[in-house]
Formats: sequence, structure tokens, C-alpha cells
Amino acid sequence: MTPKRSDVNDDGKRAPDRVAQALDIYRSILACHEYRARRDGVHALTAGLMLPCYQAEFGRLTLELSRAEESELRFELRQIRESRQCYDLPDRAVAQDTL
Repeated sequence: MTPKRSDVNDDGKRAPDRVAQALDIYRSILACHEYRARRDGVHALTAGLMLPCYQAEFGRLTLELSRAEESELRFELRQIRESRQCYDLPDRAVAQDTL
């Protein structure tokens, strides 16, 4: 199977797994919320500064996902939510508003 053009970077190598990237960013968002909730000094300040960046990147990345990738990401997020209280994957329209 030949990869789609969007799955290949300029060097001809496969692009990183977007679902894995989105999950990493989502975990960073969760960590920021936890630090801010604990009001943990410098960590809370750093989290407050980084949170909008992570949210924007997550929104941008979710807009690039194929339907299959989006479905996989939703499944993984459900798994995370089952183990803790989390935020839901934004709808495409909501994600566009965050940019």
C-alpha cells in the first residue's frame, strides 16, 4: 500500500502517527489542568502559559485527522476518561474556533 501524500514528509519518510501525537498533547493538557488545580507555584504558572499552546495544537491536529484516525482517537480518549475525569475531543467546528 502506498502512503497518502499527507502521510509522507518532505524526506519521503512516513509522517509521525497523528493519533499518538494528539494523545501526547492531550495528556499534556490534562497535566496542565492538574498543575493549575493544585496551584503548585512555578508549575502552575508554566502550565497556565503552556495550556493555550497545547489546546491550539490539539485543535489544529484534530482538524487534520482522517475519519478513521478521529475514530481511533475518540476510542483512546474514552479509555482515558474511564480511568479519570477528562475533557472530550472537540467537534470540528469547535476546534476551528480555538485557532
